[in-house]
Amino acid sequence: MGLNVVVGVLGNAEDNHTSMVRAELVAIGKLLERAGAPQWAEPELDDGEGADFEAWGCAGLHTVGRLAVRLAASERLPKKARGGYRLRPRSASWNHQAMTETSRDDGHTFRREIERVVNEIAQGLRTLDDGSGWFSGLAPTRRQEVLQEVAGYAMQAHITSADGRAGVAKSGVKPTANPSVMICMDPPRYGFASLPANEHVKAFRVLVSVFTVADTRRRETYCKGTCGHAWHNLPAENVQP
Repeated sequence: MGLNVVVGVLGNAEDNHTSMVRAELVAIGKLLERAGAPQWAEPELDDGEGADFEAWGCAGLHTVGRLAVRLAASERLPKKARGGYRLRPRSASWNHQAMTETSRDDGHTFRREIERVVNEIAQGLRTLDDGSGWFSGLAPTRRQEVLQEVAGYAMQAHITSADGRAGVAKSGVKPTANPSVMICMDPPRYGFASLPANEHVKAFRVLVSVFTVADTRRRETYCKGTCGHAWHNLPAENVQP
């Protein structure tokens, strides 16, 4: 599962989620109006008229956002670097010269590993306990990266408060725990990476379990028989211990 860039999101939305998507667009319109920015009217496209492009996880979404800001400010895109656009925010915490090709490759590889593990759990190819063991063995900063990435998966799967309750019941985490309460809110809260480190494993179990509920529904309805998403067609022999 990854974050996608979708053209014609209303045409691609599942029937039972179209109203939710429209409500999100209305909320975005209000934010644009409050900021004094031009309004956006989402086109009403049919299924065959839209397009769906696989992005690069949360980092890719931030890159698209930074490209949009550059384009709005200068009416042109920055020069494309080898391997794609590599933009950074104006922040002292980012040292661009220190970012090597190795670190970029490592980040991409790790996001792919997250995608594989989470989708294997969602499709019953790996147990939640096994996934939690993988997560527990990561460094604290890596755990935060995982929580941010999986929260993005859950957002794209359009989870509901009912999905939240069903996922919490599958997770083995108490309904009163912070991650459980956050995911069952309407709308859900996604700041799991900001929770104390001693709650990260609980947050992982809750997030993955809720994603499993929503993604299983998607695979069995909207994607059934016509799915071209690579993460929905994982071969069992690819499962790794």
